[in-house]
Amino acid sequence: MSSTPNIENILNSLEGVRRAEPRPFFAARVIQRMQEKNQMTPSFYWPRFALAVSALFILIALNLILFFSPLRSIDQAISDWNSATPDWVVDYTENPGTTIYDLPPNK
Repeated sequence: MSSTPNIENILNSLEGVRRAEPRPFFAARVIQRMQEKNQMTPSFYWPRFALAVSALFILIALNLILFFSPLRSIDQAISDWNSATPDWVVDYTENPGTTIYDLPPNK
């Protein structure tokens, strides 16, 4: 038996098949639906666009507010790092005037 199909037999098998035909006014109904969808499409995009623009505006406004309004003054931040002994060390040390190297060893 041959593995290649006989093309003549395949073409002849289609002789009794009739062509499928759509219902009347099929093309008119498809065109009507496409026109309705095109008319509705812009109205659906405006709320999403407005939401995206407003979210972007809010993010930019928050960034500007945080950038231009310091939460802590610069002088206070610098003095915290320039002090000889930080406040938390003074709170937890018996002798705040001495460094950890000057303390007597624990026995």
